[in-house]
Amino acid sequence: MDRQPAPPATPSQNRRQPGGRRLPLVKKLLFAAAATVIFFAVLEAVLAVVGVKPRAYEEDPYVGFSGRAPLFVEVRDSDGTVVMERSPAKATLFNMQRFPKVKAAGTTRIFCMGGSTTYGHPYEDPTSFCGWLRELLNAAQPDHRWEVINAGGISYASYRVALLMEELVGYDPDLFII
Repeated sequence: MDRQPAPPATPSQNRRQPGGRRLPLVKKLLFAAAATVIFFAVLEAVLAVVGVKPRAYEEDPYVGFSGRAPLFVEVRDSDGTVVMERSPAKATLFNMQRFPKVKAAGTTRIFCMGGSTTYGHPYEDPTSFCGWLRELLNAAQPDHRWEVINAGGISYASYRVALLMEELVGYDPDLFII
């Protein structure tokens, strides 16, 4: 008895799963996406439980230029007053500055912005032009309340000032010195 060879399988027959059903590409992509999302969600949960914090909690990964890492954060004084204070993540680039979140009536709030010269480099805020301006304004008009805030950063490029101004405009400024 001569057996005749079976006809060759077509490409679609080769890809079929047992039972003759083929999984559509859309379902394959959805399963792959779901598996990836679940993997990273579980990984994030494990890291959170273990106590791993993102680097941005300790320092600014964008060297002070991130739009999402604010220069000032809210803190409470011992008397309960809410003040804005330079973020610990920006400590290596900006001087320590504090001012009340709500500006008192009759106060003129001035923000000085710029790079290393505004910062007062190689020294700190008291020797910067902002520090001198603060002292001179208080001496020239001691009956008026002046708040001169030094927002100058070391190696702070001038094109970054616009990003910083978006934050500072929310603190009720009267004047920007750039």
